[in-house]
Parts: sequence; structure tokens; C-alpha cells
Amino acid sequence: MAFMVGLPLLSGFLLWYYRKNEKIKLYVSLASTVLNLLFALGLYTGDPFRTAIHAAPFGFEYSFRVTNLTGMFLVLSAALFIAVSYYTVENTKTAQYGGLYLLYLYISFALVNGVLLSGNLATILFFWEGLMAVLFAILLIGNSENPKTSAKALSVTAFSALTLMLGVLLTVHIAHTAEISEIERIPVSGLGLFAFLCVMLGALGQMGCFPFHSWIPKAADDAPTAVLAAFPGAVNGILGAYLAAVSVSEVFDLQSGSGMSVLVIVIGVITFALGAAMALAQKELKKLLAYTAVSLSGMVAAGFGTGTEAGVSGAVYALLNNTICLCGLFILCGILEKKAGTTELSRLQGILRKSPYAAICFAVLSLSALGFPLLGGFFAEQLILGAVLDVSVVLLIFALIGVFLMALNLIRAGRILLFGEGGVQFSNSHAALIPVYVLSGLALLLSVNPLPLKGIQTALNAAASFAGFPASTASMIATAAVLLIAVCDHIFGTKKAGSALDCCDHIRNAPVIRNLYGWAEKGYLDPYQWLVSLVGAYGSLCTRVEHGVSWVYDKGVPGLVKGTGNALSRFVNGRLSRYLYLVVVGLILLLILFFAK
Repeated sequence: MAFMVGLPLLSGFLLWYYRKNEKIKLYVSLASTVLNLLFALGLYTGDPFRTAIHAAPFGFEYSFRVTNLTGMFLVLSAALFIAVSYYTVENTKTAQYGGLYLLYLYISFALVNGVLLSGNLATILFFWEGLMAVLFAILLIGNSENPKTSAKALSVTAFSALTLMLGVLLTVHIAHTAEISEIERIPVSGLGLFAFLCVMLGALGQMGCFPFHSWIPKAADDAPTAVLAAFPGAVNGILGAYLAAVSVSEVFDLQSGSGMSVLVIVIGVITFALGAAMALAQKELKKLLAYTAVSLSGMVAAGFGTGTEAGVSGAVYALLNNTICLCGLFILCGILEKKAGTTELSRLQGILRKSPYAAICFAVLSLSALGFPLLGGFFAEQLILGAVLDVSVVLLIFALIGVFLMALNLIRAGRILLFGEGGVQFSNSHAALIPVYVLSGLALLLSVNPLPLKGIQTALNAAASFAGFPASTASMIATAAVLLIAVCDHIFGTKKAGSALDCCDHIRNAPVIRNLYGWAEKGYLDPYQWLVSLVGAYGSLCTRVEHGVSWVYDKGVPGLVKGTGNALSRFVNGRLSRYLYLVVVGLILLLILFFAK
């Protein structure tokens, strides 16, 4: 367990120190990430246990534990760590800040392991806050003159982290302990309701759900693809989903269909639909994938919100599938960007036509993320949709709208990359595509192998078994119908627009939807922009008050004194009659005051 945290830290500093030696960088990165995976597998296959480090001077105890659930997330994180690390080493050979990227990347995965191994809510907070600082630092690299993206990410994640902190304090107050294993499941009512809401908002904020999502598309404009593959592609989703899974399975007793259950599902389906809708308007592959990452986090959140064994199992299964697929798609996007010099879809048309292996990988990863029948995302999605249907038919309809929009996005991207005319020809070495091959293989493994879902159910102590074909026939038929409608709409839109690139414009330019897209692109629908505007208005008001006070002291009072002095100087001009007038007036005033008493 110590190596799970210490080894990535040590390796990160070694990679930074030997940043100019490509061979040492490659050997250190491979050795450290493979060892990290072996440690994770050892912990996952071993027996659950707990240990603690006492910080006597402060009376605090750093508690660590391993359960089936934490072991599963450790293995997922370690597998993605290998892929992201290898890609980053290969992609930053000539980058000016390549050493810093690797250092921050390894620190971030050390902190991820720390969160996953924490057995104490306070220990989780310790590593959680550290990761927030690393995200700010890595987004600041190369953008110190224009730190808007870093500031936005810090503001959004800090707000969710502070909310989580409040939720942890309330949870400890109710349970009288911070040890997760000692907490008896807290009813989501009274003060427990507020505690659950705060903790869940912290988890959803880390996952990038609405309204905490806006920094991810912004990062697609400024940050390298390696950062997107690591953070929204892997780290954020893993941590947010882990906290949500622990919350609903160990800490809180969330009842399916309750007010909090419906609220979390609503946040999930809104995120799923809005993320896919915004991806529909993107003309760059990297930004399209960024909004896809936001959208898929909504489906995971909806699964946790159901509170049922099927929904929560589906959410964890979807998390496994989505992080693998998104990480692979971001890495492939980065490889294409390096070849073409851009991620604009108009410049990437047909780029995968002469690279069949890369084309197959893109098809597998995108279709599995979509939830295409018989792939891994399909089984996870059906478990979630079936659980949502048990709560509300209306919420299921909104979720299916998200499925429809997501299908339009990935079908459009696939047709452009695989069958488009013109653009840059892509023929890359297999070495660069190794992480994409591995992640595509893992995505297929999730599709044909029922063991991961059985492992999830064991880790969650689920009483029922959900492995195999989805039980909800209604949601399965509805999903198949929606996918078929999406294919037909794509064909119609392509014929109408004359190209696959603009095949969704008939939706984007619809009368009411056109205005909504315009407001969204200007930031009018972004809660972060609302907060910025509110802070700006408050700052402007304070500035005006400050200027007013300064005017009173700098100009008003001196002007009054000067004006009074000038008036008195004119009145008292040395004549005795003027002095006599003043004496008489003063005497009259004194008499009035005397008789008034």
C-alpha cells in the first residue's frame, strides 16, 4: 500500500530529473506503471484488510483499507496509468514542458491511489485536495500568461471539494466516526439528507457533471490531449464514481425513488443529454470528445442515483467501460492531432481509411462508449436505464434523448474519420498505437466476459445477479429504436447538408434550439459564468462605493472646507459692522438656547 502511493511520486521526480534522456524516461515509466499494476492486482486478489498510521502530535490517524471495491478501482486506475504514461512519454519527447507534465501526471496517480486506499473520510479529503492543486498546476503549464482555464478548473473543483468537506463533517458528526467501515448506513433524511447531498455533489463535481462540467470543454481549447486523456478521461471519473459508490453502498441508505434519488438521477440525465447536445455542435474532435466525457459521466451518475443494486452495479460497470473507451479515444485523438497538426474534423476526413487497425480501434471504442448492442457499454447502459425506468418513465425519456444525441455524435465522427474524402493520410507506427490497441482489447473483454460484472456485484455485496442479458426488455427495445432513429436521422441530415460534417445542422438550426445553442456558446447557460458575472457586479459595486468614499475624503471635504473658508473670508472683510453683526447673531442664539432650557 505504501508503494502504491510512494512509487509514483518517486518515479515522477525521476522522470522530471531525466527529462532529456528518452531511454531512461521510457524504462522508468514502464517499470513503475507495471509494478503499480502488479501491486494493485495483489491487493485486489488478496483478502480485505485495514491498517493505520498514527500522527501522534496531532491526535489524528491516517487510515487505509483494501476491499473488493477499492481493489477493483485500483486495478482500473493502474491499467489506465500504463496507457496514459506510455502515451505521454511518447508524445512529449520534444515538448518544452514534457518533464513537468510527467511529474504532475505521476503525482496525480499517487494521489488517486491514496484516495482509493483511504479507509477514513478525512484521509480521503487529504488526497482529494492535493489532486485539485495538481490539476490547477498541470493546466497552468504553458498558459501562465492566460490562466483562465486553470482558474476556472480550480474554482469549479474547489467549490465541489468544499461541498464535500462540509458533507464529511456532517457525516462524522452524525456517525460519531470517520472510519468508513464503522459507519452504520445513515438514513437520507433530516441532517443525513443534507450530508448526503453535500457528499454526492462533491462526487458529481469530480466526475464533471452539470453544473461542474464547464472547465472540461475549456481545457480542450488550451490543454494538450495528454492532459485530457489523464483527467476527464480517467482520473476524475474514477475518483467521483468511487466516492459515489462508497456513499450509496456503505455510508448512506439511499432509497430508490426518494427525493434525493430523483434529484441525483435528474442531474445525471440532464448532464447526459446536455453534454451530448453540446457535442453535436462541435467541429473539432478533441472538443467533441470533451463533451462526450461530460455526457457519459451523467449516465454513471444516474445509475448511482437509482440506489438499487442493478443501477449501482450498472454505474460501476459503465464507469469501467467509459474510462477505458474515453482514455483510448483521447489518446487516438492526440496521435491524429500530431499527424495532422489539428483536430478540426474538416481536416481529419478519411484520415483512418489507410490505417485499418486504428480504424477498428476507433470503431470498438466509440461504439462501446455509445452502448451499441452486445458491447460492454450496452450491458451497463441497460442496467442503468432499467433502474431509471423503475423510478420514472419521464426520466427514462430524457435519458433516451441523450442516447439519441450521443449516437448522432459518434456516428458523425466515425463517418468523417473513416469514410470522409480528402484530409491528411494517416500511417503511424504500431508502437505509438500500443495503448490504443490495449484499451480496445480491454473494451472488448468487458463486452464478451461476464466476470467483470460478477466481480462488481461481489464488490458491492449485491444480493441479486445481473450478469448476462439485460432484464429490462422495455428499456432494451426503446434503446434499439432510438439507435435506429439516430441512424436514419444521420442519413437524412447528410443528404440534406451534403456532407457528414454538417449532418446535424438541421437539429442545431431548429427555431428554438438555435437560440439555446447561441446562449450556450456565449456562456449564458454556464453557472460558472453566472458566478463570475455576480462577482464582477459585486466588485463593480464595491469599486463605485470606494470611489465615492475616496471622493468624499479627497475632494468633497477639502472642497467644503475651502469653500467655507472662502465664504467666510469674503464676509469677514475687516469692517467693524460685520463683527458687530456676528456678535449680535451669536448673542441672540445664546439667548434662545438659554430660554429653551
